[in-house]
Amino acid sequence: MISVTKKLSVQLARFAVGVAVILGIVFSLGKLVLDVRDQKTQSKKSITQILNTVSPLASQVAYELNTYSAEEVISGVIAYPTILSAEILGDKNQVLAKKHVPTNHTALSNLLDWSFSDLKTFQVALMHENYGQPVGLLNIEIDTGQISDQVIYRFFTNLIFGILRNVALAIVLLYFFQKILTKPILTLSKELSLLELTSDKAQVVNKPEQHEQDELGELVDSINNHLNANFEIGQRLRQLQKMEAIGHLAGGIAHDFNNILGIVMCNLELIERRVIQDKTTSSYVKEALNGVNRGTDILQKLLNYSRVDTGKETIVSVNELVERMGGLISKSLVESVKSEIHLGKNIWPVKINSGDLQDVLLNLSINANDAMANGGNLIMETSNMFLDESYVRLNPQVEVGDYVTISISDTGTGMSHEILEKALEPFFTTKEEGKGTGLGLSMVYGFVRRSRGSLKIYSEVGEGTTVRIYLPRAYESETVEKDIAVESFLPCGDETILIVDDEKALIKLATTNLEALGYRTITAENGKHALRLLDEHDDIDLLFSDIIMPGGMDGYQLALAAHKMHPSLKILLTTGFTKKREEYINGEKKYLTELASNLVDKPYSQADLAQAIRKVLDEGNKA
Repeated sequence: MISVTKKLSVQLARFAVGVAVILGIVFSLGKLVLDVRDQKTQSKKSITQILNTVSPLASQVAYELNTYSAEEVISGVIAYPTILSAEILGDKNQVLAKKHVPTNHTALSNLLDWSFSDLKTFQVALMHENYGQPVGLLNIEIDTGQISDQVIYRFFTNLIFGILRNVALAIVLLYFFQKILTKPILTLSKELSLLELTSDKAQVVNKPEQHEQDELGELVDSINNHLNANFEIGQRLRQLQKMEAIGHLAGGIAHDFNNILGIVMCNLELIERRVIQDKTTSSYVKEALNGVNRGTDILQKLLNYSRVDTGKETIVSVNELVERMGGLISKSLVESVKSEIHLGKNIWPVKINSGDLQDVLLNLSINANDAMANGGNLIMETSNMFLDESYVRLNPQVEVGDYVTISISDTGTGMSHEILEKALEPFFTTKEEGKGTGLGLSMVYGFVRRSRGSLKIYSEVGEGTTVRIYLPRAYESETVEKDIAVESFLPCGDETILIVDDEKALIKLATTNLEALGYRTITAENGKHALRLLDEHDDIDLLFSDIIMPGGMDGYQLALAAHKMHPSLKILLTTGFTKKREEYINGEKKYLTELASNLVDKPYSQADLAQAIRKVLDEGNKA
């Protein structure tokens, strides 16, 4: 329980009142100084008038040496507020009349006198009109800085009313701070305390009412982004742990079953030799041996999935291996499926078991072939890629560094999200019974894990599937330190970019990366929303959109509509499918083909995004 004095609303109100009190005192003192200054000016003017008025009377009194009349004149002079003393002297300096103002000295009066006192003495020679020389002197001592009771009263009145005003302000501020700040924060804190951090479902914190667009709304957005990121990381870690557990279980089962099958095989071979003359029995034994061999193949795949050692590793040129596999892959496809191979330039070497990689490529090609019953295209690509910290945070099984990417993409039926979550599990298959063991992708996953790499599968129902394998770059010597530094200076800019994606986490990632590079960003969750924003804003320089989106408008349709609306608008698209596959789909449409050739592949790093954005902004869309 937070004590009253520690509450944020109380502290803010106390601070506001403290500042107001200090400012009130300062302003009151300032007003006092101005009043004293005005009083000084007025006093000097008044003294001049008094001297002009009193001098003739004082001259007559001094000439006559009339002490009684002199007393009356001095009494009139001394009545003026700022005059402290006054005297009339005769021609021989004899005192005709003299008076002092009695003072009651208090601590406050002493302080004010010390602060503002300004003593002055005026001496006037008294001349008589019938006498040609001075007949006496008039001496007056005044304090032009003496503060009148009226000024002091005004000062304390302003100060007291100022304090009362500040107390009222404190009460009002306390109420509003409690309502618009403390209460929403306590509500948010309560919601956060109810979160189940170990939940297997994504969790969202609701924004406090009437705070959707202010700083509290931004705070909730940030919290939700972190919750989503943590949920994704947790999901991946749980998946990795599950796959590892399945691997250990599968390895143990496969090892035991291998022993059992070995016993069965040996006994069947002994029986086969004994019944070689009995053709009927011999055929039964052969069928049983065939079944044992099939079981042995399946168990071998299970052992490959679960094993940790990589076998014999060598430095391999991925381009050469893929090129050699091209013929075999083509022969494994049906006639209605066409294959393409696009090799990147200067592809780095990798250190792997080359036989395992060949099996992986063949398995993925067969899976792609099975997914394209009505024909289609299989595209295989290679490229170099740097996996940065943002990728590693979401994929903790790999390290930051240089990787060689092998992409296998098809135009088949694709997979739903539910199927994709189970695709790597051993024995999981969507094929008809007897047409698959469900170990193909499991074997691919096992190879990638053993090779210290990463595996990504991107799929959309009715669109196709892309499988990306990331293998760590091999260096000439194991003792050479790996350079994992990104370019020190990424290309930046100050243009305005419209980001379109149906995944909020990806929008946040793109926004964060682009704003860090200096760009201004606007976001939309689908194509129709993006077109509305393009109609409202005429300062958007580039449209950055995902291709596969719900809502009846994909990235290509959005690009065409945006291009028609603003022909000079720069457009950059992103997808999990490969560039060559996208070029194949849109080959007859020149503008879309050109857009497809400049796609940003998901997942992308900040460096990939920065370079692609800057390239399109500087060079534009050529078609």
